[in-house]
Amino acid sequence: MRDYVFSHEEARQLYRKIEDLLEFTIPLYEKEGKRQLVVAFGCTGGTHRSVSFAWRAAQALKAREENVFVSHRASARREQRQEEWKRHVLCKCAEAAAAAPSL
Repeated sequence: MRDYVFSHEEARQLYRKIEDLLEFTIPLYEKEGKRQLVVAFGCTGGTHRSVSFAWRAAQALKAREENVFVSHRASARREQRQEEWKRHVLCKCAEAAAAAPSL
């Protein structure tokens, strides 16, 4: 998926701007004695562009020997929704079975 996202010139151009911003910002944070910088990427679906940009930024920062932690919030929410849906389906099935006439 990352290859597809970055096959678009607009994505590559945006990433260069993001990388430039990080290269400018990180030394300023360090100069002020700050030990943490949180960077968040978002998009409408939360599974392609934002994940691709987060991955690429993390790789670049790791190459600079920065400490990097990546967390995909939408992935956790999607898994939670899937579990809720399974419980909902199981409950509906149980209700239907209880309401069905016995033979």
